[in-house]
Amino acid sequence: MPRIVFWILVLIFVLPAAGLGILRYKLGDPYTNLRIHGSYAEEAARRKPEVYKIEGLEKVLNTTARGEVRDGFKSLTKFNDLDAPRLIVFSVWVEPKVLLKENEDLPDDDFLDVFVEARSVKYGQDECLRLSEILTSECVLKGSHTNRIRGGYYKMTFALSFVQKSNFGTIGSGEQVSYQEIKHTFKTPERRIDYSGKVAEEERVKLYKKIRKQCDLLVDRQGNCAITQINLSVHRNFGAKRKEFSLSEVVYSLLHSDGKVRKTSDSKIGKSAGNG
Repeated sequence: MPRIVFWILVLIFVLPAAGLGILRYKLGDPYTNLRIHGSYAEEAARRKPEVYKIEGLEKVLNTTARGEVRDGFKSLTKFNDLDAPRLIVFSVWVEPKVLLKENEDLPDDDFLDVFVEARSVKYGQDECLRLSEILTSECVLKGSHTNRIRGGYYKMTFALSFVQKSNFGTIGSGEQVSYQEIKHTFKTPERRIDYSGKVAEEERVKLYKKIRKQCDLLVDRQGNCAITQINLSVHRNFGAKRKEFSLSEVVYSLLHSDGKVRKTSDSKIGKSAGNG
């Protein structure tokens, strides 16, 4: 009887286990490359965080906010990189007819939204051409959004990535260097302006020139300046028919030193060919 029990146990446990081992040996263990969901967080924790450093500077103070590296400082470390977190965001009100090509008619109303969405891409790309004359050495349309509003207008919003045209400037010779951001808001003109179509383009060009001039002044006074963010938003003025006004905010990034600015020695930032 004990012998019979022994062979029964062999049939139940040993042979199936051996067969499974042979099968895994031939086909490969299906669990070898399997990653369970819980392991993703552990893997992310093991990754080394990206280090943002500026060549020639051992340490820069005030580069973080709420425990995270500021986007402006990230942009400084990637001054000539289009992938840096540096954006120009602007919006404009347009009538669909301004997006037409020569001898072209507007589509039916059912297709008007699609038409404006498609043509908005070129509008955003054309803004890069305007910027290249004033602010940028490189520029690319990163995103766009269109929204139909009352009065036959569409509001188009764009996000552009860019590389600054002018060099960053100089950094002081002191041992302690700190990062600073300056936010500047350009006031709305006293006169009422219709910020749509060609008028909006002309007004934005004026603003870009003011933004560049302000940065140049900061270079003269502080030694350096980088344009980190530009926001040009358009709001409806309901007190006047079909009139809008623009509000613009710019973020400038600077590096301060406890020593005097070295006018004879350029910083390691922004020394790309073609900048000027």
